[in-house]
Amino acid sequence: MTRKRILSMALLAALFGWFGFALVARAESVTTASVVATADGIGVSGYLLTWFLPLGVALVAVGVSNPQRAAQVVTSLPLALAAALAGFYVCGFAFQFGGLGLISSDPAFADYLAEWSPLDLRLGAGWGLLGLRGFMLGGNVSGGPVLALFLAQLPLVTTAALIPLVTMNGRMPRLPGFGLALLVSCLCYPLAGNWIQGGGWLSQLGETRQLGVGLVDGGLTWPHLVGAGAALAGLIAFRPRDPDPSPATPELPRAYLPLNVLIGAVFALVGWLALQFIRPGMIFPAVAQLVEVPLDMTRLMFHALVAVSAAALTTAFYGWLARGEPDAGLMGRGILAALIAVGAGLPYLPTWAVVLVAGLAGLILAPVMYLIERVFGLDDRGATVAVHGVSAILGLLAVGLFADGTWGVNGYWGAGSAHTGQLQAQLIGIGAVLLISMGVPWLLLAIIARAYILPETIQTRARERAARLRAERQTRKTLRLRGLRRSPFQRAYAALLHFVSRRKRRLSKRARLAGNGSMGQSARPASRRAFRSSGNGQSADGQPTP
Repeated sequence: MTRKRILSMALLAALFGWFGFALVARAESVTTASVVATADGIGVSGYLLTWFLPLGVALVAVGVSNPQRAAQVVTSLPLALAAALAGFYVCGFAFQFGGLGLISSDPAFADYLAEWSPLDLRLGAGWGLLGLRGFMLGGNVSGGPVLALFLAQLPLVTTAALIPLVTMNGRMPRLPGFGLALLVSCLCYPLAGNWIQGGGWLSQLGETRQLGVGLVDGGLTWPHLVGAGAALAGLIAFRPRDPDPSPATPELPRAYLPLNVLIGAVFALVGWLALQFIRPGMIFPAVAQLVEVPLDMTRLMFHALVAVSAAALTTAFYGWLARGEPDAGLMGRGILAALIAVGAGLPYLPTWAVVLVAGLAGLILAPVMYLIERVFGLDDRGATVAVHGVSAILGLLAVGLFADGTWGVNGYWGAGSAHTGQLQAQLIGIGAVLLISMGVPWLLLAIIARAYILPETIQTRARERAARLRAERQTRKTLRLRGLRRSPFQRAYAALLHFVSRRKRRLSKRARLAGNGSMGQSARPASRRAFRSSGNGQSADGQPTP
């Protein structure tokens, strides 16, 4: 075992120990099963742990990305944070919670009474679509419940904006990618959040259409569905015309950094548990009145660990069938998919349903990845749609199927009798969230893709030039490795030596010419004097001259 692995294991052990101690201390302070804390009760350490969820998602994406693009994937996390902070601050918070005062008795939200509901005159109350109060937090950034609610939502907004960024990395330019994350944070996520958490029409289906208690989500599944819908819209809009040929034999996608994938899954688990304890539905009376969620932390932690274990076993089994050994990349993504799947109905599902949903989320992960890439032809190398989208749909459907009647939520099979109302509400909610998260981004990205697509002749010339440059680069590399071609440093050093030697040769030539000239000048007068000394046409030695 290398030193890096030992250090990583020690760091994880310390992290788990600290987190477990914090949970135990938090559990000891909770005396009832439905305690709703105030906004001032958010601990700094607990809030910081919630950011482990987007960090874990980013680490999983880095682990399954090509090493040449890993650096770009890493930069997606701060870009997603910037887009989430800007978009949700400017208008996202207002769109989501602008009408919160209509359903809340909290005086902090007494001014948030603007909810656009165009269908109320025809269908009655309960059809809110969009909040219209609280732009830029209404200028209230000095503290209090409003700012606390904004901060509590920010990790989830960042996660939803991060999913399309890591998916479209290398498939579209960075500027449109950042614009897509900004669109998710300021429009798609707030609209879905208003319908589910802000008193919108999905949460009121139980009163308006008698469909159970309306759409039920524990608060941690629909943000992944929003992000996956935006990512799917980007994949469809920027689908390549000439995709790379796929291998004849289907193979599991390779995990280039398997340790990163597993560490990312563990970080996502820590952030997921932290969000379960301090999510707005539990710490804010204004939101807690929408869906009363039990705060039984022991049961919640037990079900979370059961879900992780079930997903790990099913993905290990699938890896053993496909490769003869468990696959680390598939296992890490299966754990993340299980957390997303059970997040919607964790307080309402019995233990056997948690095992079934989590195990199924891990088992169908690889077949869904194959279906998306081979059948639909979408280049989803990071399996974002399968991990975040399909698992979120499975989790929302599980509430309508297996809810055991806890807190008034009755599933089709879970309550002992067939109740289709809750299942219908879940299906309507899934369709509505997919429509808003896919439709709006696709309309804009289709126009942008048209602007970035070049004519066919220019594309052909660009491909030929790129192929020629790659061939020349490979030839130079081969010659350099064989010693037949010198590197730029070697060529510069050789030029320097040539210049120095040429200068030395020039100086030595001048010196030699100067020496030969002095010898000629001293010998020529002597021969002339010898020739002139004989006046009879003979040389100095008495021989006749020609």
